[in-house]
Amino acid sequence: MAIDYEITVYDGTKVLFSKTIKMGSIGTNRLDQMMCCLTARYAELTGDEIIASFLNKNASAYHNHLLIQRQPSPKRVIYSCGDSVHTVVASKPRQ
Repeated sequence: MAIDYEITVYDGTKVLFSKTIKMGSIGTNRLDQMMCCLTARYAELTGDEIIASFLNKNASAYHNHLLIQRQPSPKRVIYSCGDSVHTVVASKPRQ
């Protein structure tokens, strides 16, 4: 069965951006980076906020604006990044 990633950026419940890509076209590291970029762009984070999000977690200036969370389930995987403006990537069977 072929699987796609459904990528959606939300501001609260409002959809700001949505796109579907083939699962095999991106690895998990690049998927994480893409989610961080999309979240930072649509949340309009400052340079300082973006840098603080990439610091080591024990650094005094660290902030988790761009924390990636994974929620596996038997039929799909859901990745999320961000707070009020957030990016969600969900696996889904290709139709």
